[in-house]
Order: sequence, then structure tokens, then C-alpha cells
Amino acid sequence: YMPSFEPHPFFKYLGEALPYVMFRVCTEVTETFCYARDDVVFYHGDEAAHLYFVKEGWFDFEMDVVGSVLSTGTEQLCVRVTSRARNWLSEAALWVKWSHRGKCKASREGDLLAVKPAQFAKVLSIHPRPWFFARNYGLFFVNLLNDRSGHGLTDITIFQELVDDEAGYTEEVKDCDTWGDHQENGVMRSDSKATYGVISEGIPGGQRLDHGQSLSLTEFTTQAAAHPVFDLRAQRSRS
Repeated sequence: YMPSFEPHPFFKYLGEALPYVMFRVCTEVTETFCYARDDVVFYHGDEAAHLYFVKEGWFDFEMDVVGSVLSTGTEQLCVRVTSRARNWLSEAALWVKWSHRGKCKASREGDLLAVKPAQFAKVLSIHPRPWFFARNYGLFFVNLLNDRSGHGLTDITIFQELVDDEAGYTEEVKDCDTWGDHQENGVMRSDSKATYGVISEGIPGGQRLDHGQSLSLTEFTTQAAAHPVFDLRAQRSRS
């Protein structure tokens, strides 16, 4: 699976820094979906259930471009997503409640790797370091969504603030890996608010998250702040 995951900055860094976690993402979180030509992957307005990577084949993403930064001067945008294009579909499904912004269908036979958000959160919570990394990256991603929320966000939006052509990820992505900042000689600092088990800003009332218990990353980003991006669900047009 790694050749499909590596173009993505989060998974690229995760594979390098925490390969044992990335192994579990590949074996426990990812499922392969097979499509025949003209099969529909999702429709505009469907609630997103997966992040998708193209393993084989060609898939067309279509959407209305009214108000979109991707506008080509026509009434509809169509982007072909392939295994060679180094892009992906619906990353927002991992971090927020997301409704698809267009329609995706297979233009030829192909396979998609589908990352399941609930299982993803469970695997990332096996140890404090990957959990903090995912938490911080998710909040950073949501802030980028908020900044672009009025500019035609799509299921194929890729933020250049996260992607570096040489390393695969930017310093901002590396800076999300903050577990070492909460330790002294390998032991959690007692004065650290961001302790594994108590996320004071994230869980109402300082509810304790027991070791090994999974906290939904989507739930965390919802609780951590009233991000306006969640209004995108109400803004989508209904067919």
C-alpha cells in the first residue's frame, strides 16, 4: 500500500517516523474497493465515510464550479484521479464530518484504497506519540479548511502548506509531532496540560481517556473548537 500512501504528507511522515503504526494503518485500517467502468464511488451530498487513494485505474471527479477556485470557465469541472497523479480523495473525512462536494466514478476498471476513520482513530491511539501527531495535524488541517471555506473546497483539495515536492511533507507537518515536547528524559512532564489520558481543551469537563481507549479524532476536532467548517454540511447544494 505504501506507494499509494507516500504522496500524502501525513502518511509519508508517519511511515518514516512511526513505521509500526503505519504498518497497522495498512493492515487494520485500509480496505481495497474494486470498481468496474462507470461504477459510482460517491455522489454529491453523500456523507463521506473514507479517505480514498487510487491503487489502480482512473477515476473522474465531477462538480459544479460556481464560486470555485478551480473554475475553468465552464459550468462543470472534471478532474481525472489516477495512481500516477499523486493525489487523493476526501481527506477531510478523517478529521471532520464531511459531505462529498461532487461525484466520483470509475472511468475504467480500478481499485481504491479506502481508509476508515473510526479504525484510523483507534490505531493512532495505541501510543501517545501517534495520537498527538494525528491530533495536531487534524487541527491544522481543519484550520486550513476554515481559511478556504469560502473558496470552493472540493474532495480533491490539496493544501500546499502541507506538501513539499522534495521531502514529501513540510516543516509544518513535522512540527505536529510534539510528543517529545511533553516529556523529560522519556517521562511525561507533570505540568503538561497535553497529557495522554486528559485532553483538557478537547473533552468537556476534563473527562479521562484511559490508556488504550480510542477517542475519535473527528469528535476531538468538533469538541476542541467551534470550527465554522462544519457549516459546509448545511451549505452543500441538494440534488
